[in-house]
Amino acid sequence: MENRLRRIKSGSGERGNAIIEFGLVAMFLAPILAGAFTLGMTLVKGIQAGNVCHDANILQVRGVDLSSGSLSHNERLIVRAAQGFNIADSMTTRSQAVPAR
Repeated sequence: MENRLRRIKSGSGERGNAIIEFGLVAMFLAPILAGAFTLGMTLVKGIQAGNVCHDANILQVRGVDLSSGSLSHNERLIVRAAQGFNIADSMTTRSQAVPAR
């Protein structure tokens, strides 16, 4: 009977250890995982921005005038590729702000 009571007493003190250990590990693991996710998303955005700049540079080298009043097909492709970066298209913004005469 005494052995049974000892086992019950010794086991009851260790029941919450797993939860406490998980909480301690999670305190350090959660910010690391969030930082890795943020770093990954930042790298993806950087690669996308580089691709948009590369495409715009290719158009400039080929002689496409990006400062013209209307958007050509290639210029619309660049604008569409850059939409995820919250970059305002200056040509459409200018044409919306100034009414046509």
